[in-house]
Amino acid sequence: MKYFREYNANPNGDNIDDCVFRAISLILDMDYWDVFDALCQYAGEDREPNSGNVFLPWLVNQGYEVREFITKITVFKFLDELNNTDGVENMNMLLLVNGHLTAIKGGVCYDTWYPSRYKCQLMIVKEGVL
Repeated sequence: MKYFREYNANPNGDNIDDCVFRAISLILDMDYWDVFDALCQYAGEDREPNSGNVFLPWLVNQGYEVREFITKITVFKFLDELNNTDGVENMNMLLLVNGHLTAIKGGVCYDTWYPSRYKCQLMIVKEGVL
């Protein structure tokens, strides 16, 4: 499929509500369990480590910006436009789509499934990129 590579960072090969850990581990070049542990520690006892009220501020603390899509476009359309941008091969980001976090690396979606038809809600990108 265009703009998609199947990828699963889960050490057990599972695909079980862990998209946050899988996507962040790829984009931040961290081990899956290190991401899991960092988000669990940040979440504390009262919050879920894979919820937006945990991973979004944690990513901001890591030097990332959270940007809302004003015009809701599909992941496929976004990637199609992104791949016509100079320097796309060096752009790494996360997209939040329909409650699912997916990794975009070099203009390609890396995930266990391709959310191409879902609308982009948030882009999480390293400060100074785009």
